[in-house]
Amino acid sequence: MRIAFVTPKMIIGGAETYILTKSNWLVNHGYSVVVISEGGENVKNLPDGVKHIEFKTEISPASFSFGEYRQYIDRLSAILLNEKVDLIEVHNSSPVVHIAMSFLKTGIPYLVNILNERSYACNPLLNKITRNISSYRLCYTLTSQMASYISSRIGKDMNATILPIPVKGIASSGEKQEGDYILSVCRMAPDKMYVRHLIKDFSALMCAGKLDKQYKLLLVGEGELYEKVKETVNRANQSIGWSAVELLGTVTGTELEKLYRGAKLYVGTGTSLLLGASCGKPCIIPGFTRQTMPYAWGIWGERKEDKDVLSVSELQHYTKTSYADLILTLVNNPHLCIQTGLKAKKLFDRYYDSSQIMHRWEEEYARVTAIFTQGKNASLIAGKSDIRNTIRFYRPLWLLRSILHS
Repeated sequence: MRIAFVTPKMIIGGAETYILTKSNWLVNHGYSVVVISEGGENVKNLPDGVKHIEFKTEISPASFSFGEYRQYIDRLSAILLNEKVDLIEVHNSSPVVHIAMSFLKTGIPYLVNILNERSYACNPLLNKITRNISSYRLCYTLTSQMASYISSRIGKDMNATILPIPVKGIASSGEKQEGDYILSVCRMAPDKMYVRHLIKDFSALMCAGKLDKQYKLLLVGEGELYEKVKETVNRANQSIGWSAVELLGTVTGTELEKLYRGAKLYVGTGTSLLLGASCGKPCIIPGFTRQTMPYAWGIWGERKEDKDVLSVSELQHYTKTSYADLILTLVNNPHLCIQTGLKAKKLFDRYYDSSQIMHRWEEEYARVTAIFTQGKNASLIAGKSDIRNTIRFYRPLWLLRSILHS
């Protein structure tokens, strides 16, 4: 089977690590893989034998005239057909819309793997397509909390198949490694702007003299909001009086693994949180919505339900605290640091072992392919007129949102 992953970019982030892990397993088990994205620094880390095709997928249909969008879909369809793709796994937001529309021309089976539920807060086409395909169980989420959140947004039970992230954990080096720094790794994008609140809380601790001067906050990653994060870092360091916060940009491979192993504690969501847990680090859970990302929501592994909680929305009703309070609690209690790290590692080992999860994905790939071969595909996408009317209605809102973001 030749599987295509269609995703916005192959930069440094959780979704991209997810694709690397799955691609590596699939190639080693006899599958053929092609990745379609706008490119990025993680392309070079794709396993041998995986083909990358550069094509801009994270662009709203409302950015085109109807004629231009038809040409865009023709180009995407030609790529998929030329590559003889058997099954498409498409990730979040605009790429989902494009793949659904290309189905009219290609007839290639596809599934929607939702790695970022925040997309559903502001994408009516994505919501419409998800509602249409929900009865066929073609939507996949990582946790039950994600499924609940999306269902609340689309106004219908999305009937999601819940499969945890398959993660290849960071192996121990055999030596105890613990530096005097807090680590966070993420794509600098709107749904990861917890980092700006983390920076401010860390700065407040340093300015108040509550953390020793040797402590640092290290941030890894790039993205569309990199410059805004950089401004926050500069202001924080000016307040502190020295460079206690470091924005490292892109770090990959063994160097990134060293950073994980050496951290005192970790703050982050999704795959990156799981990588921190695989090292036995205490992991602080941030929120992913505007209402929740200013706060920390506990230490991963402390509650039974944490296996399903890789970030927090306002629907979960957990007790909020500040990043500063949790950081201080952990730093001042070495025994608690060790215990929470061990709990995180235990939870990771039990629920996120990549080999077990990938065998389940094999079964799902076969099931999805069978759905399309049984002729049950009449309602797998929104109708052309539905898409066209939705684009026409929402184009002004999308354009306004683009202006506000810029």
